[in-house]
Amino acid sequence: AALGVALGVASAKPWSSVSTVKDRLTQSVAGKIPIDAVRETPAPGLFEVQSGGDIFYTDATGKFVVLDGRLMDLDR
Repeated sequence: AALGVALGVASAKPWSSVSTVKDRLTQSVAGKIPIDAVRETPAPGLFEVQSGGDIFYTDATGKFVVLDGRLMDLDR
């Protein structure tokens, strides 16, 4: 539950599909990194993102990502 709160899942209106999360991330990174795949994880509201050979995680809104152990707000 703490992870969900930290990622904003509890307070944000989650998007319902992997494709929507992928679209949001693609817009947020504005072509700076490729978004090759987005997959649901066993944790509700947490998605795994593949970018080339790298893996990172995002919340259901695509606003927050966890990369190299750091929580980042893509709207900042």
